[in-house]
Amino acid sequence: MVSFSSPKSKQYYHELPTVDRRTKISALLAEGYSQAGIARVIGVHPSSISRELARNRSEKGYEPALVQQLTADRKNSAAKYKVSQKAVIFAELMLEYQWSPEQISNVGAMIGLALFHEWVYQYVAQDKANGGELYKNLREGCFGRAYRDLFISTSCSVS
Repeated sequence: MVSFSSPKSKQYYHELPTVDRRTKISALLAEGYSQAGIARVIGVHPSSISRELARNRSEKGYEPALVQQLTADRKNSAAKYKVSQKAVIFAELMLEYQWSPEQISNVGAMIGLALFHEWVYQYVAQDKANGGELYKNLREGCFGRAYRDLFISTSCSVS
């Protein structure tokens, strides 16, 4: 029988289970544990286990490695990560006019284009990494703090 230490208190969480948790779920299923039993051992609500199994169990059973790949594929293909070509063209055009990513996002929302300022910063960073020059159109010549922390290793001088 597989033995996993039971946590002292239930950890109700809303993030996706990790590979380690999925491996534990698989082992406990193989041992014949019920969904409620698995939830007790892992320390999550029984509905979390039920939802995980309903969403990710295949004809072959519950395979953690396959489940992890399917979850990553679902996440990457989610509609919320897709930006329309119109929105990309709008963002590039407004950057040429040296609009801030916040302005691009706000005006884009007014005209029905779903853009977030964080996406604009990410798009500019990706463009720069690919040899593009969109970053030169940002007003300060240097990205915002979040961008600097993630993508720029050199410091910017303020004069």
